[in-house]
Amino acid sequence: MKRRHPGKIHNYTRQIQGCHYFLSPAEGSHKIYMTADRDGVNCQDCILLKDEAGTAQYHIEAIEHYGDSPTLWTALLVRR
Repeated sequence: MKRRHPGKIHNYTRQIQGCHYFLSPAEGSHKIYMTADRDGVNCQDCILLKDEAGTAQYHIEAIEHYGDSPTLWTALLVRR
């Protein structure tokens, strides 16, 4: 039986929203869209972002990479 390896964790807590990444609301109270330019980000990975309480962890539910720039992507994130 093949085991699935857990996804990577990408730490954006030291990045600046609006400069290094962009967030927009999605349907559902715990979901957001994130657009960023970083290589190696895939579905099932986790994203760490700063919030009022410190650090929030999000799971990448879906991701779309842009064809003309393979490091540029938009992902649907679900808060854990």
